[in-house]
Amino acid sequence: MPTSNPFAISEILRRVIDLAPKSILDIGMGFGKWGVLFREMLDVWNWRIEPSEWKVRIDGIEGYKKYHNPIHDFVYNDVLFEDVRKIDWVTVSSYDLICIFDVIEHLPKVDGYSLLSKLISITNRAIYVTTPLPEDFSPSRHGKHGDDLEGHVEAWTPEEFVDHFNAKIVKFDSGRRGYRTYLAMIVRGDV
Repeated sequence: MPTSNPFAISEILRRVIDLAPKSILDIGMGFGKWGVLFREMLDVWNWRIEPSEWKVRIDGIEGYKKYHNPIHDFVYNDVLFEDVRKIDWVTVSSYDLICIFDVIEHLPKVDGYSLLSKLISITNRAIYVTTPLPEDFSPSRHGKHGDDLEGHVEAWTPEEFVDHFNAKIVKFDSGRRGYRTYLAMIVRGDV
């Protein structure tokens, strides 16, 4: 599914606006909602309306090429269609903020831990991860449209992010099963 929980939008945007990143990597960008929201609130809100005026670099990675759409071409600076487990992260630029929204549960835990460890080395300020609350996790084998990356593989507990990455946790409970998620914020320094 190329989208994520809508109930977390306002809180995540508030935190991103406060962070004021100059560069963002959106991993698992799906439809492109977060790229649009980040572009709007970090550039357009500051009267940088024309793409030639934009100052924030927003790049995206998507593992499923069929999700490609015109939003990606307009909003993002660079887009890579690749499985994050196949990327040579040593060659990737650094970013102020790396977002992994509703992606980590689609990877085996060993791959998720490995990915987060690699991303810590290329972030200047923070990594934001969202994933369903463990009690809302529903395993599935494959996506509806043949996307093998879409199936839920493993649930993550908030404690895993706290214990392994010293993350700060914010829960989003809409009261509706399937829409209860949390944000794990892995930060560097005093961010």
